[in-house]
Amino acid sequence: MSKTSERRAARAARRRPQQPQQWWQNRNLWIAGGVTLLLIIGVIGFNVFTRGTAANPESSGTPASLATLSVPLGVEQSVPSMGAQHVPVNSQHAKYNSTPPTSGPHYDTPASWGKYDNGLPEETWVHDMEHGGVVFLYNCPQACPDLTSKLEALLKDRAAFSKYGYAKFIIMPYSKIPNKLTLVAWSYYLPLGDYDDALVRKFIRDHQDKGPEDVG
Repeated sequence: MSKTSERRAARAARRRPQQPQQWWQNRNLWIAGGVTLLLIIGVIGFNVFTRGTAANPESSGTPASLATLSVPLGVEQSVPSMGAQHVPVNSQHAKYNSTPPTSGPHYDTPASWGKYDNGLPEETWVHDMEHGGVVFLYNCPQACPDLTSKLEALLKDRAAFSKYGYAKFIIMPYSKIPNKLTLVAWSYYLPLGDYDDALVRKFIRDHQDKGPEDVG
């Protein structure tokens, strides 16, 4: 073998051991890059998820606002109390945690018991519920004299009176409910498709005179 051939063979022999080492180095680089990419994707996904749950109380497991629309008719709903803070008329306050509200910020002066054809501010009748009153909210775009006459009759029905000798009821229209009638008391409400005498009287028995303040 010539000296030239020997030198070529020697160079080839020196290169052969390096080829597996180079292959493993490249493989390790690919693995490290893949792991880094997965970590980046995971961090991005976590941030997106946490931002989404913060914007959506239902997905984060915290109590969401209750609405008549989301519950079955004829089933009484319990709502966590928001307390009974008094606020000035027309002032800003914490958003109610249910529709209709069952507790929370309200005006200093409650309404007199009775029927209000033009409605009342929520902050007024929330105070009436604090005194153990029951509020009857009806939504009748085409008018519903049969329903309103039955509700008015309760105001004179001694069987429905409070322990003070009269009915502690507020009766009024309320367009925020999608159903025809909802009864509301402190921390409770009952959505109905129409007047149901048995359910109405049970709600009255269970909640009239049961507010945080025992006031007539």
